[in-house]
Amino acid sequence: AKLRGAGTWHHVVADEFRMFGNYTEWDGSIDFIIFELVPLRLPTGAEFRVAKFEFTDDRTLAPSTSLSPSAPPTTLMVKNVGYIVKFAGEFRTVVHKPFQLEQTGEPIPMNRGYQLCEIDEVEGNKLNEFPSRMNFIYQQKCVPIMGGNPTVDVDPRYVNLSDLHILNVPVNASIVEINSEQTLGGDLLLLSDIEDEVCSTFPNPYDNDYRGADRYNPDEVPSRFKPDKPVFARLPDGSYALYDQRLILHENTLENPKMDGGGESVLRSTIRAAKGFVAHNQTGQNSGYHIINDKNIALCINEQPNFINMEHCKLSYEPNTCQKQDIKDGGLYGTTLIDVQLVITFDDETLASLHTATLGNSTAGLVDPRYIYAASNLRYDSSNTDDVIINLPCGSGNPKSRWIPRTDLTAETCTNTLQEVSGNALKFALESSNDENSFLRDIVLWNNGDSGCDPLDELEYAMLIMTSEGCWENVHPDHLSVFDFTNYISSHPTANVIESFVDSGVMVYPSNHSMSFFEEIKDNRSLVTRVARYGDKMIVDQLADKLALNVDPGVLIALADKGTIMLENLVQRNRGGGMLVCGSPNEVAPDPELDDYFAVKNIDLDCVGCQDNYENYFAQKQTVLALNMLHAEDQLCQRMAWALYELLYVGTTTMPDNTEGNLYSYDIMTRNCFGTYDQILKEMTFSPKMGEQFNYIDSSATRFHWDAWYDETTGVRKLVFPDENYAREVMQLFSIGLHELELDGTETRDKFGREIQTYDNVNIMNNARVMTGFTYTARRGNTEELFRATKSRFEPFRIDIDKHDFFPKQSIEDGWIGDRYPLCEDLPKHHFLKIGATYRFRGGSSIPTSQYMPASWDADEKIKRFVLSPDSMLYKKLCDPDPAGNCNFSNVVTLDENLNCFGNECSVDSVIIAQISPGAFYEYIRQPCTHFSFYNNGKKVVTGVSKPSPALEWKYTHAMCANPLTAVAARSCCGISVIDRIEYNYKFEYHGEVVSAGTNEAICIANGGTVCDPTSVRAYDPMAEIDPEYNAIYPSQNTYFWTDTPCKQQILVRNDGMVAIVHEPQANPSVTARTVLFVDASASINYISVPWNRDTVTGEARFPTTSNECGGGACTVFDDKCLCDITIAENSVFDALPSSSDALQFLHVGAIDPAVYDDRSYSLIESAEGIEAYALSGTSAINSTSTIFKVTGDFGEVFFLRNLVSQVTVGGTYVLRNPVGFIDLVKVEERDAEFEVDAFLNHLTRYSSSAPFICKRLIQFFGISNPSPAYVERVVKSYIGGFYTHRGTVFGDGRYGSLAATAAAITLDKESLAPVIDEDPVSGNVREPLLKVIHLMRSLRFERRPHIKLRYGLFDGLRSKIGQSPWEAPDQFSFFSGDYATPGLIASSELVSPESQLLSISNVIGLTNGLFSLHSYGLAVADGGLGPFLTRLPSVGDYSSSVGFLTYTTVNDISDKINDLYTLMTAGRLSDDNKQVLVDAYNYFAKAHGADTGERVLLQLMSALPEFHTWNTVRKTGLARSITPSPPKASNTYKAIVFINLFGGIDSFNVLTPHSNGGCYLYDDYFEARGGDVGVGLTLDEILPIDGSSAGINGCKTFGVNSLLPSLKDIYDEGRGLFFANMGHLHKPCTNKNWLTETRTDLFSHHTMKAEAHRVDAFKEGDGPGVLGRMLDVLEDYGLAVSATSVNAHSIMIDGSPTTGRLSTAMDTSGVPRVYHREFLKGNQQELRLFLEKLHSETQENSGAFSNQWSQSFIDIWNKTDTLVETLRGIKLSTDFSSKAPDIDDISKQMKLVAELIAAKDQRGNGVNRDVFTVYMGGFDGHSELKATMNNRLPALDNAIKKFWMEMKAQGISERVTVVIGSEFGRTTTMNSNRGSDHGWGGNYFAFGGDIKGGRILGEYPLSFTDSPDNPINLGRGRILPTRSWDALWFGVAQWFGINEPTDLDQVLPNSQNFGCDLFTDSDIFVSGQSTISGCGGGVETTEVF
Repeated sequence: AKLRGAGTWHHVVADEFRMFGNYTEWDGSIDFIIFELVPLRLPTGAEFRVAKFEFTDDRTLAPSTSLSPSAPPTTLMVKNVGYIVKFAGEFRTVVHKPFQLEQTGEPIPMNRGYQLCEIDEVEGNKLNEFPSRMNFIYQQKCVPIMGGNPTVDVDPRYVNLSDLHILNVPVNASIVEINSEQTLGGDLLLLSDIEDEVCSTFPNPYDNDYRGADRYNPDEVPSRFKPDKPVFARLPDGSYALYDQRLILHENTLENPKMDGGGESVLRSTIRAAKGFVAHNQTGQNSGYHIINDKNIALCINEQPNFINMEHCKLSYEPNTCQKQDIKDGGLYGTTLIDVQLVITFDDETLASLHTATLGNSTAGLVDPRYIYAASNLRYDSSNTDDVIINLPCGSGNPKSRWIPRTDLTAETCTNTLQEVSGNALKFALESSNDENSFLRDIVLWNNGDSGCDPLDELEYAMLIMTSEGCWENVHPDHLSVFDFTNYISSHPTANVIESFVDSGVMVYPSNHSMSFFEEIKDNRSLVTRVARYGDKMIVDQLADKLALNVDPGVLIALADKGTIMLENLVQRNRGGGMLVCGSPNEVAPDPELDDYFAVKNIDLDCVGCQDNYENYFAQKQTVLALNMLHAEDQLCQRMAWALYELLYVGTTTMPDNTEGNLYSYDIMTRNCFGTYDQILKEMTFSPKMGEQFNYIDSSATRFHWDAWYDETTGVRKLVFPDENYAREVMQLFSIGLHELELDGTETRDKFGREIQTYDNVNIMNNARVMTGFTYTARRGNTEELFRATKSRFEPFRIDIDKHDFFPKQSIEDGWIGDRYPLCEDLPKHHFLKIGATYRFRGGSSIPTSQYMPASWDADEKIKRFVLSPDSMLYKKLCDPDPAGNCNFSNVVTLDENLNCFGNECSVDSVIIAQISPGAFYEYIRQPCTHFSFYNNGKKVVTGVSKPSPALEWKYTHAMCANPLTAVAARSCCGISVIDRIEYNYKFEYHGEVVSAGTNEAICIANGGTVCDPTSVRAYDPMAEIDPEYNAIYPSQNTYFWTDTPCKQQILVRNDGMVAIVHEPQANPSVTARTVLFVDASASINYISVPWNRDTVTGEARFPTTSNECGGGACTVFDDKCLCDITIAENSVFDALPSSSDALQFLHVGAIDPAVYDDRSYSLIESAEGIEAYALSGTSAINSTSTIFKVTGDFGEVFFLRNLVSQVTVGGTYVLRNPVGFIDLVKVEERDAEFEVDAFLNHLTRYSSSAPFICKRLIQFFGISNPSPAYVERVVKSYIGGFYTHRGTVFGDGRYGSLAATAAAITLDKESLAPVIDEDPVSGNVREPLLKVIHLMRSLRFERRPHIKLRYGLFDGLRSKIGQSPWEAPDQFSFFSGDYATPGLIASSELVSPESQLLSISNVIGLTNGLFSLHSYGLAVADGGLGPFLTRLPSVGDYSSSVGFLTYTTVNDISDKINDLYTLMTAGRLSDDNKQVLVDAYNYFAKAHGADTGERVLLQLMSALPEFHTWNTVRKTGLARSITPSPPKASNTYKAIVFINLFGGIDSFNVLTPHSNGGCYLYDDYFEARGGDVGVGLTLDEILPIDGSSAGINGCKTFGVNSLLPSLKDIYDEGRGLFFANMGHLHKPCTNKNWLTETRTDLFSHHTMKAEAHRVDAFKEGDGPGVLGRMLDVLEDYGLAVSATSVNAHSIMIDGSPTTGRLSTAMDTSGVPRVYHREFLKGNQQELRLFLEKLHSETQENSGAFSNQWSQSFIDIWNKTDTLVETLRGIKLSTDFSSKAPDIDDISKQMKLVAELIAAKDQRGNGVNRDVFTVYMGGFDGHSELKATMNNRLPALDNAIKKFWMEMKAQGISERVTVVIGSEFGRTTTMNSNRGSDHGWGGNYFAFGGDIKGGRILGEYPLSFTDSPDNPINLGRGRILPTRSWDALWFGVAQWFGINEPTDLDQVLPNSQNFGCDLFTDSDIFVSGQSTISGCGGGVETTEVF
């Protein structure tokens, strides 16, 4: 020790001491020792140092653990000791002391491995202020390691340098330091190449495959899970650096797509690399050897053209362009991934290798030789030139011919003697051929019409044709074809003459041999197999499969050595064709000079290092969003995007950890923030995120499953329905809202003053049919994916037309989706040449994107294409040639003028794909048009082929009706060769062509045939065959053919008025064919709603039913339906020019713009304001059905409407307007489904209530909770008109729904800008907590610390701390309800305060503490901070543990400080009183604790101001604010009600089910209704039996409880649990006939039905919002002390009368926090309290209502929590609420908190007499995978119930507690197409408690689950009409709670008297109950129902 004043060191301690006397066991060696020396009584000024230690014996003892060393012990460093650190088995560095735990300094053993759980990529020794994190899993905890990430040290004393990859960086190398601010010099970038031979020994990073094993990636791949060995650089200064192999991401934006689609990267990363090939032997269907390739790694990065990127796509000719495929593969979209294949080209080298390998001398398998040769020197001679043996180029048969280039000939020598027509035809065919073989060209000369040869040249051959490419010579059709002659040679030993001709794989046919020998054998498939052509490419495995070469791996390897790795999409393609590559929004490449901020996850690579736990992926996306909000320059755009996000909320249900996918969906809002609402709604509708959240992804039409599961022998089918989730919410949440609105946002009322609902359940079902068929596109590369998948979650959905519903859909206004669109039958002739015709470029692909063609047709020269002549006007429009004739292709071409037809254009009705040149194609997108469902003169069309027996001809198999005026069926003609035999595709112009019946008949008759109903069918030509086998599941793949036979249409009417379209084709006695299933009366299930006329007195719809004898005989009874004949009448609507409003109201059929018609067919005859009338030339009368009106609509849009109404008379009695739809039932196309969805969304956004609904919500999100009607109307008009003008500046582009105009109107309106508005006490709002945090951080200049990466997260736990966090809303209804009103002034004034729904204890205090912490510590976790935990808890003012901090600095003068701050923080709203409080506080704290403290406290108080937390002014009274007092406790006993809210609508018919015990019929009925074995019903082994005799159903004494809820069975069997059967919200008892008129509620909506279930006040007559709140109001009047508490989610159920102002307590399971300030609000340190109380002191009556609400909430919560925290700390429960099952939604924690509050009943306030609690568990909205939903959630619920019941009994209070488990509604008993159920009505609920008279089922359980109109409680679609209302349950519970006076019961349940004796009294429910209902004979009893 060095004593004071002494200059020398004195030896003080020298004694021996024992260090480890208490240690009993140690299993390792000691490398080091740590201990602590504590000097006692050390004199002031003395120093203490450790000098030397020595062991006194040689015992090896274990070290002890020190508690907290002040610094790492220096004695751990031993210069001659090194520890080698490896990662994933490979060397990384050497350290010279053991790793130590950060918190204790304890060293950890260095002879074992540890799992990383957190890591910073910054060297620990470079960070002083903020230590680098490196955390290990140690003793099952993630603990930090002292010193962080070690420096790279390649110490040659411990490492053999020859074992490492080391690159010596020369002194002159260009190497720079990058990201220095982030990595403190730890990142170096090499800018120059280093030429060093050692580089060739380094591993190629592309060799490794990190994707792991799946069905595309077998485990046997050698490189699987074996990362490259690291590469080190020895820098010029002698230090070392580790090569950082960064993820390669490409620029692939809309404007700059990656031109090779990532093809080069894909090829470089294939498995082949330098390792050679492996022949893999697999078993099963494709047994044999195959060359391994890695399919799933070949992920092209570009996207197929879609409505987002189409305008920006580019044509790529790069050699390895990878193109994502979205073709329909096996009936599914998005499942086709591009494979990387090994491909051979049949050239001399490959053929020679194949020849050698197949001679029978290989190692195994091919014992016998194979004879595979290319046939050369084949020629024409006298034996084969008669056009019979082989087909000649101009022959009348198969028009295929083969040609070779003659580069040796010129135009002068390349001549022929052909007729000019023939020469031109052959020249055109050669030039337009897409054959990419460079040695040969096969052309197909279709000898019909103008495209064929002159008949004089039929026998010509071997001619020369000069083309623009050079000279071509016709050769033998099999010249250089590759054949397998093995079978022929093997069966004909003398035929080895062929082998003698062979030279290394090429057979040179002798010139002296007649060709007859070859012609005789070549087409005998049993002897000779045609393989390919010389020059063709072929995938090795396909060749091996085709020729059975895969039995021998040696053959495959021989071929592989000659092969080339290629992308599969490049193997066969159209000659000269480029590929259309399309990018994706904002997909930018990373800047290599920036740090690797964005962390991505790869399952397999992360598993290699076992560090898959340490990335905070969830927080990463929130950080990105927050940084944009904080720093983006386009702040108004960011603000609008957030408002849109709240309106169109999409959470993280499906991929919570995915960063890019979630940000992509948010970017839709940002990209379109000033676009149109239509754009956003469409993008969101097609977004996979939206589809997953609302379950319509893969939702399918009823038809799809009904037909797919149809078994004609057994009749078994699968009845499922489309998912209804989005169908409802797109209306309720995103467009029209629940109620009709005026333009100013006020609700429209009917004549009785009632709200008018915007939609009903019929609309929902119709919308659900629209939203079918949406499916993913194929996954692509360059995007983040946290798991292996074949689907993309980024790109817009495709619509699978076969899963889409084909039938018409009603609109909301009882019209049809498709009204005002023109009829397809009215399209002008050659409409593809008219103004407005649209063409989309397809690049080198001849397959359309939105119309069906088999993928195999692409690059197949046998397919006839529609090739445009260069002389065509259409060609010129599409080619847009430059002066040299080179085409300049545009992605989208829309014709701006009518064009004349040319050549083949004149012969077709329409075009699908037009070829401009080889490898250049356009898809024609016909304009949107509709079809009448019923039409006159229907014709029978037929499809399918079958051959009943070998002796008979082919027959068609299916038939249906078609409109003869539309081009929907293919050409057919009879009598050409055989009478009554149809020649299908007769003289067709291109494969896939369809024509109208008239066009077909004209061509057929012109060629001497007739159109007939054939007895047999055949292809017109073998080349024209398109495999017309009928496909019941995928009708889009069917091709129909015209007949001349009439086809009858009928309507099948169900007893509920739903109808099915029925076709009855006239029978052909010679053909056994059936009607297409979906229009067959006996097979169809495709019912649609129609707007029947209603009775003028009763209002009931009038239609034929079996009960009215099918309209008194108007129709015939067909099973339990009515089958009706129909007639169609088409009449004009107006005789004179109508007004524009009348035209829009009464005209529904759209028309073509008259300008489109040729020869001025239409002329203007009359006009008035907003309307013009056009008539056919030569007429002037308006009253014609052909008259067209041009009308300007309400939103400035122009409509062309036809003066026509088409009416369908049903059964001669009932009249309907003819339904229209976009999809023709004969020719179903994806294009038309897209049109339908567009029309549907357009219909919603233009609905009269849509604009005011959207605008009012946006105004609220912008901060004004109660905008005036005038303000709303002004914004709405800007939204509709698309413009807003402010002081001469115009905002918006004139489009409907302009968000630029809307944002300007909201923010620049006088109600936003005028200061006087602030004087209105109800202007403004309570601000959203997240926006307050962002506001403060932005205003006070938050800066993120440079080394903080996105994955650290800026925030942590925001949702639990402040109640709001991006992607963490509690449900799909976003963060708060737009109509929420807090009790008190706001509710009593009929105002709303949506954001106040978040004012819970946890949120108010969490926000306060979080902002305090931000000022004290930066954005960190300390003292309730909002940031993440990084290292340690700092001291006040220490920002080193933060991710960032506020950099705002103030001026010196206090007045200037506050003036500056109140502008920044309150926009100038700071009151003088509060300003003085701030001045006083600053002066006090600056004087008492220093200026820095004064500054900090000033900022903290600024963030606590009511003016900051609300947009309100504050006017003070000068008095302190009173705390809302707790009522005194009465002497009455305690009782509590706990309501468990299962939000989402639990499928309660899978909670309480029938059981088959005793032969109960109802179980089978239930199970069948729920879908049977493939459905959602519970099997018998999934239910627990209970006594169900109380249900009173004959033969059904046993019922079942879901086996996942055993606690319910136990409580029920204990006699303390009750089921309430079929209960739900009712206004009054009703039937399935009158429920619509007798129930005014917005049924089936989560929001409304939850409100109704919680209010139980159907007519809103009660004094308070919630039923439990009204109970407390009454009991409080009785003098009882009452308390209302909601946990984890506020509930209106416990809110009382607005006039009382009694607020419920909202708590969170994260714990009860208290306002905390470490310096001045801790223990006795309460200096801050006075100033906070003054800021929130009492206000005047004219002060801001919202600021007053905030201040009162703050003061009350502050006071309550100060005592409640201490109270709950003293509560110890007897029951452990934990469980092995995940605690979903913290439901067990919630029930535990309730149990604690019940235990503290006497300590809370003055004590409590009556408690009500609500707890929340969500996620029960089981629209998809219902069983999985229940399996996931019910175990947690069961644990919570079980443990709570145990605890109540342990507390001895169970008789005084009643628990009710409920949900807003039940679900449909029928299944939807996603194996889920949809929103229903009645449900089964449970109550339990110690006083419950249990073991019974009360109410009426359904007697049948049959989904039939005849089921009295089934409303259709399995929606069960409830037979008891919520009033019934709560009536008895209220009595038990102590309310028995009739007037008081009426106050609690204002609607109860509507139900008479259908109420349960307390004597029905409780053991202690005594009450009865007057006149009802006592309690309700149930008897058996027979």
